[in-house]
Amino acid sequence: MRLRIKNTRLLFAVISAVVLLSACGSEGSDEPSTQDSLPGIDVLTTIYPITYFTERVGRDLVNVTSLMKPGVPAHDFDPAPSDIIDLAEASLVVYNHASFEVWVDDALDATVSGSRTVIEAADIDTSDGGNADPHAWLSPLKAVAMVQKIKNGLTAAAPTNAGAFSENADELVVELTALSDQIMTRIANCRHNEIVVSHLAYGHLTELLGVRQIGLSGLSAESETGAKRVAEVIDEMRQLNLIYILQEPLSNSDLAMTVAREADAEILELHPLEALTTDEQRAGDDYFTVMRRNIEALALALGCTAS
Repeated sequence: MRLRIKNTRLLFAVISAVVLLSACGSEGSDEPSTQDSLPGIDVLTTIYPITYFTERVGRDLVNVTSLMKPGVPAHDFDPAPSDIIDLAEASLVVYNHASFEVWVDDALDATVSGSRTVIEAADIDTSDGGNADPHAWLSPLKAVAMVQKIKNGLTAAAPTNAGAFSENADELVVELTALSDQIMTRIANCRHNEIVVSHLAYGHLTELLGVRQIGLSGLSAESETGAKRVAEVIDEMRQLNLIYILQEPLSNSDLAMTVAREADAEILELHPLEALTTDEQRAGDDYFTVMRRNIEALALALGCTAS
């Protein structure tokens, strides 16, 4: 059974007691744990981009475990008791931002550890309340800042490996900077300055591109969209001659399909990279391969000429 933590904090108090009992019960055991048998520090991560960046910076000097399983939408995640125990035992915890992983503050409070390092990787402006967009990793330049914070966290947790972490981070930053340049080159000389998206998850990316996103729904992929909003989007698409809707792959596409029929438009996939499916992983996809596909989808939706 999964914990539904959104409505109560009491469960975390109970789980923290379980964590304490688990730790006490293991003190007298002579059996080495799986983690003890592995080299490097134990790092617990959340969403896919955080996991990928941490693996790239840490390489074989870290043992990275993601709380979120392949193909599961990040918005649907609630930590299980075993996840809370893992949070208590990790040397380093890296997450995106509390505005995205809304459960993280309570979970960390329930598993206070004096030896654990915790890194919030994204710098998100939350002054606008619920309108803060936490999807910073979709802008490669903002991903650079995230990589630097992850590097600093790894260095704090394992200072003797600081040189290797710095070298790995520098390599990743070069790739992210090149990706940003590739995006700006491809998204040039475009017919449109707007894109229609399934929900408003692409603010950091559209800020980089200098275009406007028109959302069928708001920041939450699960938010309800009324008939008035649907009619407004269809009308705007017709006025602007927009013939594509960019839909994220792991979310329900019924609304996008309805709007596409009414607006005589086609649906393209725009991946938010919160999670990869098992099939995507088996195919060898990673942050960069998916982002490059995103670039081509954006170029088509914006009507950009080939560079």
